[in-house]
Amino acid sequence: MKNFIYYFTVCVTFFYFHTAQSQFTEIGDNFNRFNPRISVYDKSEKKIEGSPYLSSVFIPAKISILKEIHSVKYDAYNDQMEIEKDGKVYYLPKNELNYTVTLLKDNKTYRVFTFTKSGETTTGFFNVLLKNESAFLLKKEAIILRKEKVESNGYNSPKPAKYLLQLSKYFVSFKNDTAIKVPTRKKQFLSLFGSYKIKMSTFIKKNKLNLKKENDLCLIFNYYDKIYKSE
Repeated sequence: MKNFIYYFTVCVTFFYFHTAQSQFTEIGDNFNRFNPRISVYDKSEKKIEGSPYLSSVFIPAKISILKEIHSVKYDAYNDQMEIEKDGKVYYLPKNELNYTVTLLKDNKTYRVFTFTKSGETTTGFFNVLLKNESAFLLKKEAIILRKEKVESNGYNSPKPAKYLLQLSKYFVSFKNDTAIKVPTRKKQFLSLFGSYKIKMSTFIKKNKLNLKKENDLCLIFNYYDKIYKSE
């Protein structure tokens, strides 16, 4: 019986990794898993200022379940990670696969998490700021499209549509793949830590930390991990 369980586990594990890797290596063979980018972002004839991408060029990156280095580019308007392969561009999958995309230029890592957007549950790419035993601290980067503005008086020239980088929002994920938006109000923020909230409140007050500052959030969640592991 033990031998059966062992071999069954090995087979399931092999099947999982083989399937996961196929989603990347068989690029273009299965569009249901690895979607081609059908068209470029600017579908209209009218000029759109700016860009939906955080970087204007493809950047070398390491995808955790692949051996090869690939070139990627993050479309922060559509929340899509694009990968270039053999002169073609595809979207990386946004399913429940536990993989990371690390940009080699600045060692910036992205990972897919489930989160709530406009009242609906969806998945998206997050920049991983901090990963420890107790939690992930995440940053959600976004670009919006400001529509073309036409002056009603007819005297001023219309303002073209423009892509605008938004202020990043911070999320946290505790022991699962679900990201929760980090509250900026202290009472709601401390509720994230359950029975540790008094210790966390003392630490934040003593060190005069700002819940809206990225570096301070990293200090806070590092301290939480320290007391989490000590008890």
